Amino acid sequence: MRQTLRMLVHNHPGVLAKVAGLYAGRGVNIEGFTVHPVKGSDLSRMVIETSCENEVFAQIVEELKLLKEVVQVEREEEKEEESKEEKD
Repeated sequence: MRQTLRMLVHNHPGVLAKVAGLYAGRGVNIEGFTVHPVKGSDLSRMVIETSCENEVFAQIVEELKLLKEVVQVEREEEKEEESKEEKD
């Protein structure tokens, strides 16, 4: 299932590596990634897209919440696209 995660993190060196390491540790590939600094603060907003089972994704979310660099985590589930066969 396609999964999207929105996070607010401290804008410090090594944060991206820690976040990516949690995904890699579960054998999950990051398919899309965006990061932008939040104006007037030391925070950045991250959006990560991936495809994985809900169970695995829930574990990643819980592990991210334990990182001191992570301020906020919002999980957004996306529906799988319907195939052409299903539409016909």
